[in-house]
Amino acid sequence: MQPHLLKVFVANRVSLIQELTETFSWHHVKTKENPADLISRGTTKLQLQDELWWTGPSFLKDKTLNSDSVVSQKDDNFFEELKNPKIVYSFITHAGPSVFLDNCLNITNSFTKLVRIALAGIKDTSEPVSTRKEIFVVRSRMNRRRDSLGKE
Repeated sequence: MQPHLLKVFVANRVSLIQELTETFSWHHVKTKENPADLISRGTTKLQLQDELWWTGPSFLKDKTLNSDSVVSQKDDNFFEELKNPKIVYSFITHAGPSVFLDNCLNITNSFTKLVRIALAGIKDTSEPVSTRKEIFVVRSRMNRRRDSLGKE
C-alpha cells in the first residue's frame, strides 16, 4: 500500500511500518482477525481470554498465505482510511483593462449594487446551496462574502 493514498495519521503509521519492515512482506489483516483491534473496540476481560488474543489469527499458522487475509474490495474499514480526493480549481487572471468593471459601471453607479454584482460569483462556502432557506442573497451572506474578499 502506498502511504500517500492514505489519511495522514494512517499514512504515518504505514510509512513507519514499511520503513522498519522493508525486508518483510506484510498484508492487511481484517478487523475480525486482528487481535490488536480487540482493545480498540473496547473488549472486556472475558473476551480477552479468547484464543485470537493469545494465539493471533489462524492464517499466521498456515505455511502459505491465505488469499482471504489480503485486502478485498468489500473491506469497508480499509477503504475508510483512504484519502478523499479533493478538487482543486485554478483561475487565470488578466491584468489588462477590466471589461467586467466597465460593464458593471455602465449598469449602475450604486456602490451597494456593484458589490452585489461582484460578490454574486463568489461561492459562499459556509453553507451548501441545498441547505439555504432563502433564494436571494441576504445582507448577512453578502457581508460574509465581502469580508472574505480580503482573506486568502
